[in-house]
Amino acid sequence: MKNNLERSKVRGVYYVRVRAPDERLMLIKQLEADGFEIKTAGFAVDRADVINSIYPITVCVAERRYDRMSNTLCAACACSAGLVIEIEEFYEIYKGRN
Repeated sequence: MKNNLERSKVRGVYYVRVRAPDERLMLIKQLEADGFEIKTAGFAVDRADVINSIYPITVCVAERRYDRMSNTLCAACACSAGLVIEIEEFYEIYKGRN
């Protein structure tokens, strides 16, 4: 049986913990260079909202979209379920999928 993170990887959805705004900006620039767009129907208002947020970035590789988590409860649940990964781990996974 797959754990939560393995199921998330199969779906192509990642919750990426990025602490510093400059690292968040670098990740977003990389995603946008690879054809990703912000999911404006999601929780983020705009790109700056994702950059300045304290919440993990949600990256959907299948849909080529990114967003941010909406609130502390969502982030806490994802963390306690083992779904939130560090930016370095995301780059390793993404490098293999791209």
